[in-house]
Amino acid sequence: MTSTFPTLQLTAGSTYPDWFIQILTADGLPVDLTNATAARIRVGPVDGGALLITDAACAIAVGAYTMIDGTTLTVARTDGYVIYSPAAPDVATPGAFKGHVHIDFPGPAKLIAPGYGAFYLNVQTAI
Repeated sequence: MTSTFPTLQLTAGSTYPDWFIQILTADGLPVDLTNATAARIRVGPVDGGALLITDAACAIAVGAYTMIDGTTLTVARTDGYVIYSPAAPDVATPGAFKGHVHIDFPGPAKLIAPGYGAFYLNVQTAI
């Protein structure tokens, strides 16, 4: 699943595939993550309330990845992708959620992305 901040559509209990989230500037350009030291994800209900995912580690994507449709996504740190592997509790609750990615850089520098909204996640009930 690749996101440039559209809505990710999932079914409750589905922990595959990993979430590929591309961090973009307001101009639509990828954020260079070359010097990033860590990335974390936070997701909560769209209408507020307790976080569903709190500071779970993300990987900074580097290399070639086989996507769910069989295509290959090849990325470098300069392409601005992070990868999150959801755990069962992350996708157990149906509903509408929004999220941010927190990225650490050397020293006190931190980027909370996106800076102009959020990525969105809809989890539907499994049949």
